[in-house]
Amino acid sequence: MAPKSFSAVAAQLPLQNRPRTLAALVLAIALSLPTASYALKSYRGYLALGPGGMPYNVFGWSLQGLLQLIAKWDTRTPAPFTKPANQKPYAPHGTTPFLAASPLPKRQGDRPDVPGYVAPQRQVTQQGSEDTRARMTAFLEALAARNPGVLVLKPSGLEGVGTPALWLDPAVELPRYLRGVKGELVHVHPEASSHITVSLADAEELTRKGWAERHRLSGVGGAIPLSYVMVYAPRDEAEFEAWKGVVRAGLMFVGAGAGKEVDVD
Repeated sequence: MAPKSFSAVAAQLPLQNRPRTLAALVLAIALSLPTASYALKSYRGYLALGPGGMPYNVFGWSLQGLLQLIAKWDTRTPAPFTKPANQKPYAPHGTTPFLAASPLPKRQGDRPDVPGYVAPQRQVTQQGSEDTRARMTAFLEALAARNPGVLVLKPSGLEGVGTPALWLDPAVELPRYLRGVKGELVHVHPEASSHITVSLADAEELTRKGWAERHRLSGVGGAIPLSYVMVYAPRDEAEFEAWKGVVRAGLMFVGAGAGKEVDVD
């Protein structure tokens, strides 16, 4: 049997003597059309970011949609890093500025566009090249090679296979703030942005000077560190050197928390 058309179904409804029912039906149709259009546009935008962190399908899109209920929107505001209530879990090194060894200028120009999906978090403008990403990965590999027993390079647990990440060695006792991410320290995304856990002091400076922003789940429920930030893709050689300085600062912070000296030179 052929499916009934919408008009055929509507014709069977006792609408003639029920103007309120007719009005409600018209209103429901009017409201559902833009909602469906928005959902389709949002889903296509989610897929356009590429795989990472969530299932690469409608279920992943739906899950990140649910997480919007608890996710933060003020990811470019540095204020949370300086609140005393937020600093205690990161003591005694959370308020230490490890970037002091690599003075950071204000990032030039506008920030890149970062869509509001909870995950994956990506920049869709000012993206880095494949060569830049390869150099970033090589830098992480060199750091792991210089720090056997402390650092190890393996696929990201947060982003999934295909995304290289630097971790604390499994033999190292994790600082409390890294337990939720199981010791993952930094990983590089396909468009050359990266996620790095740094000290609260450094996260404040990076955010204030336009180099980074928080993940939308950073500090939510204690699973992801508050100072887990997305650092924008390097646009030139000077910014690549600045990115290396951020990685070094993050490793010094985590190393201090774990009671391990990290060779970052």
